[in-house]
This record gives sequence, structure tokens and C-alpha cells, in this order.
Amino acid sequence: MFFKELFDFLKFAASPSTVLLTINTILFAWFALKTKIKVYSILALYLATIFIIQNYGAWLAFKGTNNLFGTHYYFILQLLWLAYFYHEICKLQIQKKIIRYSVICCLIVLAVQYSLKPELYFKFNELEVFLCSYLLIIYALFHFYNLLGAKRKFLFFNIGLFVYLFGSTILFLVGNLNLILKLDSINTELNKLIYTIFQLFILAEGIYIFYMLNAINVKSKLIHGKH
Repeated sequence: MFFKELFDFLKFAASPSTVLLTINTILFAWFALKTKIKVYSILALYLATIFIIQNYGAWLAFKGTNNLFGTHYYFILQLLWLAYFYHEICKLQIQKKIIRYSVICCLIVLAVQYSLKPELYFKFNELEVFLCSYLLIIYALFHFYNLLGAKRKFLFFNIGLFVYLFGSTILFLVGNLNLILKLDSINTELNKLIYTIFQLFILAEGIYIFYMLNAINVKSKLIHGKH
């Protein structure tokens, strides 16, 4: 009985983005363990967090239970992990300060909102989605600026995140048209497509990192071989 239910759930939750997320989580966890580099650990923990939230939300949906409260953990934890990530890779102190203070302000605003309207915990919080996504778009733009004339670093990840958040925000802003044009199902499918593209960019980043790590290992062996 248990295995049948588990199999039914896997069929219910299976999607290209879920498969890619699983692969990316394992890949970056391996990078983190192999290199002990902090930014790889941050990305691995971010992906693992999203993996857990998405699968738990899918399980609740599979069981017919309201899972909207999971979106709060998704957007807030995504903001925290990726703000930490961009704080680590940004070189300019002004950018680091903006990241720190903007995250604090965002959390304060949301804390006040939830204290005034606790019923929002079981609903889709539009302000939360906008604030968390908008801040990450700004951080991604910081990184694009820092890459000008510099060595390519997390470019694929940054492009993927920017496309995903920008596209999702546009879909969110035009969401009011759903009532008139009945675009809800179309928006949902477009959002899934954009998220799958994001995961493909993360995979491309992982492949690039894997290639670079192998190149470094080969070069190191050649140098030691000469001695």
C-alpha cells in the first residue's frame, strides 16, 4: 500500500523541472563537499531547501491539502539564501550594504504585515512575492554590472535567475487579466516553462564548474608531474 501510494505520488509530482532540480541539488552538493568553497555550499543548501519545499508542497497537493503556506517559506528562504550568495560574490561594499539592509527592511515589512493580517499565512501573499523577487532581480543586476570586463563567474546561474524572476514577475503583474481573459492556466504553464529554463541554466553552470574543476586538476597533475 505504501509503495503504491509513493509510486502514485512520484507520477503526480514528476516534471522536467523536478528532475533538473534533483540533479542540480546533487551536483552542487558534490561541488560543496569536494571543494569546501562557501558559495558552492550556499547554492547547494539553497537548492536542497527548494527541493524539500517543492516536494512537501507537492505531497500536500497530492493528498488534497492546502499547501499555499509553503509559498511563504519558498520565497523568503529563497531570498535569504540567494541574498547570502550575492553578498559573498559582490566585490563592492556599497552593494553588500544594500543587500544587507534591503533584506532586513523586507523582513520587517513582511513581519508587520503578518502581525496585522495573520490570515495571510494560509493565502498567497502578493506583496511577499513582489518584494522577494524584486530584490533578487536587483542583486542579479549588481552581478551583471560586476561581470563587465571581469572573468566570467556564475554567469549562467545569474542569467537563469534573472530570466526566471523577471518572467515570473511579469506574469504576476499581468495576473489581474486572468479575470477577463481567463489566462490562469496559460500563466501557470508559462511559469513552469520559465522555471524549467532556470534549472537548465543552473545545470549549465554546474557543467561549466565541473569542466573548470577537471581542468584545474589536470593542470595540477601536469605541474606536479614535471617535478
